[in-house]
Formats: sequence, C-alpha cells, structure tokens
Amino acid sequence: MIRIPWAALIVLVMSLAFLPARPTMPGADLDASWGSVLLAAARQSWQFGPDIAFTYGPLGHLAVLEFDPDVFWWSVGLRAMLGVACGWGYHVISRGAGLSAPVSTGLLCLLLTPTFASFDTPWLLPAMLWPFVATSQDRRARQAAIGLAVAVGLVALVKFTTFALAMTLAALLLVDDAGRRRFPFASLTCVLTVGVTWVLCGQSPAHVLTWVRVSADLSSGFSEAMSTGTGPYQVRELLVFGAAATMVLAAPLVRWYTGPTTWREVVYPALALALVVFMQFKLGFVRQDAHVTAAFFAMPLVAVLAVMPLLPRRLPRDVRAFAVAVVLVAFAAYAYGLRRHFDRAAPPDHARAWLALQRHAIAALIRPTATHQQLSADRAAALDALRQTLPLPPMDGTVDVYGHHQGVVLAHPVVYRPRPVFQSYAAYTPALAARNRAHLADPAGPRHVLFDAETIDHRYPLMDDAASLPVLWSHFDVVDVVGPFVHFARRSAPRPYTLVEGPVTHAPLSAWMDVPGGDTPIWATVTVERSWLGRLAAVLYKLPPLVIDVSTADGVQREFRLIRAVGPTGFVASPLVSTPAHVVDLLAGRPPDAARQVRRWRVRPTWSWAYAEEMQVRFSPLPVQAR
Repeated sequence: MIRIPWAALIVLVMSLAFLPARPTMPGADLDASWGSVLLAAARQSWQFGPDIAFTYGPLGHLAVLEFDPDVFWWSVGLRAMLGVACGWGYHVISRGAGLSAPVSTGLLCLLLTPTFASFDTPWLLPAMLWPFVATSQDRRARQAAIGLAVAVGLVALVKFTTFALAMTLAALLLVDDAGRRRFPFASLTCVLTVGVTWVLCGQSPAHVLTWVRVSADLSSGFSEAMSTGTGPYQVRELLVFGAAATMVLAAPLVRWYTGPTTWREVVYPALALALVVFMQFKLGFVRQDAHVTAAFFAMPLVAVLAVMPLLPRRLPRDVRAFAVAVVLVAFAAYAYGLRRHFDRAAPPDHARAWLALQRHAIAALIRPTATHQQLSADRAAALDALRQTLPLPPMDGTVDVYGHHQGVVLAHPVVYRPRPVFQSYAAYTPALAARNRAHLADPAGPRHVLFDAETIDHRYPLMDDAASLPVLWSHFDVVDVVGPFVHFARRSAPRPYTLVEGPVTHAPLSAWMDVPGGDTPIWATVTVERSWLGRLAAVLYKLPPLVIDVSTADGVQREFRLIRAVGPTGFVASPLVSTPAHVVDLLAGRPPDAARQVRRWRVRPTWSWAYAEEMQVRFSPLPVQAR
C-alpha cells in the first residue's frame, strides 16, 4: 500500500495556489498601468516614500500579474515561499482540529478555489493563519509559527495594509509571549524579516519612516476620495456581510465558553480575524463595486479558521469535516452568486476558467523554460501593439505622465521618472499634492510631461493633482498634442505666475452660488468640514460623496464629484476642461464656448449629517497668457 505524505501534499497544493498560473501582458488601462509602474520600481530600485507613493510597497510587484522577465523568477520564488509557510500552518491547524489528512487536503482544495479568486486575499492569508499556530499549545506548531512569521514579514511589504496588520499581530504575539514568559521568536522573526527584505529590495533604511508616513496619508484619504455611492442592493450586501462577520467572529468566543481552552488561544486569533475582516470590509465596501466580491471571497477562509477549533473532539472526524465543509460551501456559494452580479458568468464558466488555470500552471511547472520563452514573446508582442496604438515623438531626458495611462508610455523606450504619486487621481490629500508639486518644480524634475485630462468616478474636470497645475503651466511650454496627451517641455526658466486671490465667501451647503469671470478662467478653493459623525463614518465605513452641480452658459446643468480634501488646495472651476484641445485653448487664453463656461454652481452632500452646514469658497481669476 502506498503511503501518501499528506503534509507534503498540503504544502504543494498551497504553493501551487500562490504561483501566478497565467501572467498577464502589459496594458494601458488604469490597473495595468500601476502594475507596470510597480514592476519598473522593482527593476530600478526606486525608493518607496521619497520617489514613489502608492498603496503598495517594495514587494508590491508580487501582487502584479503582469509578466516581466526581470523579476518573474524572483516573484515565483517568493510566492512559493509564502505557499510553503501557509500550507504548513494550515496543516497544523487542521490537525489540531482533529481532521484527517485526506479530508484536510480535500477541504483545502475546495477552499482555495473561492479564496484565491479575490485579488488581495492571498496576501492576508499568512496573517490569518499565524495567530492560530503561534498560540497553539502543540509544541510542533512552534516551527510552523516561525515559518508563518517570515511569510507575514514578506507580505508586510506588499501593501501598506498588510504592513499595518503584520506589525499589529507582531505586537499582540509579543504580549502573548511575555505572558507565557518565553522568548518572542516569532514576533522578532517577523520584524527582522521586514527589515532584511526592505534592504534586499534596494531600499534605504533611512526611508522606512517616510514610506510609513506617506502610506498612512494615502490610506487615511482613500476611503473618502475613492468611495462610491451606496444603492439598495448594496445595502443588502452590507447587511449580509455584517451578519456573516458577526457570526464568524463570535465562534472563538463560543469556543472559550464551551471547551477546555485558555483565553490566549481565543483572544489573539479572534483579534487577528477581526482585523482581517475589517480590512476586507474596507477593501470591498469603500468602492462598493466589483471590489465587494473580494470581501465575500475572503469569508470562506475566515469562517473555516474560526469554526475548525470550535468543533468538539468527541464528534467523529467525518462529522467534523462535514461541518467545516457546510460552512465553506455556504460562504463560497454566496460569494460566487454575488460575483455573477458583476461578470454575468455562470458557475460552469468559472469552473472551466479555473481548470484552465490549473492546466496552465501544471504545464508551466513541467516546462518552465519553454513557458518563460513563450511569455517573453507574448510580452514583446503586447509592447509592440501598445507602441503602434500610440506612437510617441522622440523625447530627450526624463518623462512624467499625468492621468492613469502610464502603461502605454512605458511601452516606449523613454526614461520614465514620475511624480511620487504617479497616478493623478491618487493625489487626494494636501500633503500628497504638495509632494507632487515640489517634484515638478524641482529643476532636476522631468524634462517632458505628457498630460491626460481624463479622470475617474466622474470627478470635476481637471481636479486630479490640481495643486501642481500652476507649476506645470509656469515651468513648461505646450509642444504638441499626442493622442490623449498634451506634450509639455520644460522651459529654461519659469515664467512669472501670480494668483491674485479673491475674497472668501461663507455659504450654506446645497445653496446655488454665482461663479464670476465670464470668459475669464476661474480658480476656486472649496473648504467643507466634516461633522463628528462624518469623521466617525470615514474611519468605520466611508464618507458619502460630495457633488457639484454646475449650470453653464448654454443653460445646461451638469453634475460632478468633488473630492473634499482637494477642495482647499484649489482647482479650475471654469471653464470645464476635459480634452487635450480644451487644455491647449485654456493655456492659449482662448475664450471657451458656452457649454463650458460655468455661471452658477452648488456643492451638495449625499448625506447631510456627515458635513458641517456651511462651507468656505474663494474664486480667483486664473492668470493665463498665450504660450
């Protein structure tokens, strides 16, 4: 009879799940573009904090599925390490729950199908497993806890959210070890892994605090700037998620009251699961679009981890396995049902896609050299297609890109040196906007700028990264229009640029105001304070959007989104600028047509209780001259 090494099989299954089954090719859309920038940052060892500010960290390229031959094998190796550590930890947890090795392996295969359909769940998995293993009384779990500590330290540098989670867990387990009067091997291993990996990624130790500070600013402004509205069906999903999270997080407490266990084996895992669930909640429900599926796809794993230790040992193994399977299938079925709301695909389609990925992963494992060559050829073809889509003129020196289509520019042989917040929509706090403004004003900054006026979420035109626009207009000249971009080149000396500020007006929210100027371009600053309920909502959930209704000279009324934190730094209120031709006309001093001249506007909240009743508005003539 053949003896199957079940522990090794579990580790292998988890490792294969972490590997990039089918890497994507370079693209020009928003997500593909930031992925290409993170890969460029990894290749060139850009400094996170001073050089680049994003929600990801120095290992952020691990989360990018785009194939890059320079970092591909490094990504595969690191992903495999994460899979080994997580497989080992899962084996320890399932064995502690009394599940047989074959049943545990089968459940793992079922579990990974929905769980890894989520973009961010794999990077939270080590943090979910670590407290269960680290607080176990089983001495054999100690080695697995060290392995998971290394995994948590690695994923800490993938995203800032995983960094915050890793440091919080390390502190909790440090307290646990102090209470047990034992040396905190796991916590120190996690922190040491973060430090060593930071240096191996080419990052300076002096920049750690800068990265943390900038990332915290990005995270604090994300839920307000990137939130979307909430519709009736979304309220239903919110209530379902809240009910599911409450039941799941109550499971460890039930275990405390019903079984012989210590409080440490309950409190620390429960806190870890609560943190993971909260992060998944913010990830899914701030945008409240297809991202909401990510939150629900994480729930099967969280539920299984919460339920497994709860099962009474007196129950037969088959009964325990059946109970875990029921929990898994229930959550997975709901997650897939929710996913169908967005992609309209039937379960057989998902099954076929998943099987195709597995076949591709196995083929790549068997023939790695041939797979790498094929992927390299596919990448070259994709880059060539992007270059043909948008040919660029020769540009000597460094190049920066406004907007969120960096991918099409990176396909060309240009020296790309972006502003720290490289996608304009993400410069949504005054501090982030100031960093971009200073970078652009620096004489050592980019020689060329490709400016795209397109925005996201129907924001007010030309609001993204608006604080840096006066620097762009005074330090650069318009050269040409290239596709969706206005090509700017740096001047030998900046032209004088002085904004004469107008008076401050106090006005109630939702009240219509006249916008002065007529044909004259107008720069506006808008300050809207949050109420205490609004500040609380921003932390626990999200702040409801602010809307600007504008009435133009042609009598048409339009509606746009106002990013509250951008308002005080200012933006172009009139004319409405949304195309390259509009940008050129604005800077040439040409009067806009009636459809773009804003005569009146009002700022109104979708939920009035979240904001103060009065706002401050300042309109100032925008100095422009033919250039």
